[in-house]
Amino acid sequence: MQSDVLVTVICITFNHRNYIRRCLDSLVNQKTDFRYEIIVHDDASTDGTGEIVREYAERYPDLIIPVIEEENCFSRGIDFIHFNMLPLASGKYCVEVEGDDYWCDPDRLRLQVEALEAHPECVVCVHDTNVVDKDGNPQAMHFPDIPIDHNIISTEEFMELHLAQGHWLFHLSSFMVTLDLFREFTEFKQTGFPSRFYKVGDLPLYLYFSLKGAFYYIDRPMSCYTMESGGFMTRVIEDPVFARRVHIGYIDGLKAFDEYSGYRFHDAVTGALVERRFEVDRIERRFDRIVQHPEYRPLVRKRGIIKMTAFYLLGHMMLIFGKKKGKRQKPCRK
Repeated sequence: MQSDVLVTVICITFNHRNYIRRCLDSLVNQKTDFRYEIIVHDDASTDGTGEIVREYAERYPDLIIPVIEEENCFSRGIDFIHFNMLPLASGKYCVEVEGDDYWCDPDRLRLQVEALEAHPECVVCVHDTNVVDKDGNPQAMHFPDIPIDHNIISTEEFMELHLAQGHWLFHLSSFMVTLDLFREFTEFKQTGFPSRFYKVGDLPLYLYFSLKGAFYYIDRPMSCYTMESGGFMTRVIEDPVFARRVHIGYIDGLKAFDEYSGYRFHDAVTGALVERRFEVDRIERRFDRIVQHPEYRPLVRKRGIIKMTAFYLLGHMMLIFGKKKGKRQKPCRK
């Protein structure tokens, strides 16, 4: 029997006790004239998140399907979305949200369904995302990080803005695609170019979607991303060892994507690779490399005059010291 569920919501959570109620409240309060389902996966949280998920599943049995793990899947390398959640999904469309983020517009699902139904040439619908701190206070950061004054974004434009120019356009919490396409991505992810990226992050997902067709963009904030909640981006900002590992993974992944796409977007990929290598050199404090490579200059300028001056002072000091050290270590002639 065919399901009458139109949208499947994939909600993933781990140790989000302080945020999961806010997230689930925003999911169950959508205003729609169609059925939707919410599959919530708790990856063996140790802070009571799983009990809160069960509480909401009991309160909203027609909406929430709980998947509560006894043993953590992520640490064992199990793709729980592909293997544990999607087999339960029955919608035509699919969205994803993490348990420390939330939706800020009760019309989000309705508006995105209407957009995709009206624009079959678009394979994904996205929208603005606000950024808040762990207490819910608005932050200056915003997705997309540049103004976009039109709705339909072609594959070529996405690659130019996101890869070549280094803009972070859309957050994970903003996309809607067909469930079939999302399943296709998670299957391909097991061995295709996304497997070469660091295992957390939404860039391979958006790259894969963009190869399938255009984006439909809604200029309206309908989700909120929480900074400082201990998640992926917080670790990238605060933990340089972790950040270096992520950037190196992205370098490998971008090279694999370049090959997979037949080098169709090679110039854009090259720009993204330069930025990732810059971040690795910055983390390793290789300021001598930073001042020597001309392709890094635009990236240094983007960081402002104070940081730019610091980069060049440190870089030239390392170059001078390196030359002096090299002279001292030069072997004597016999």
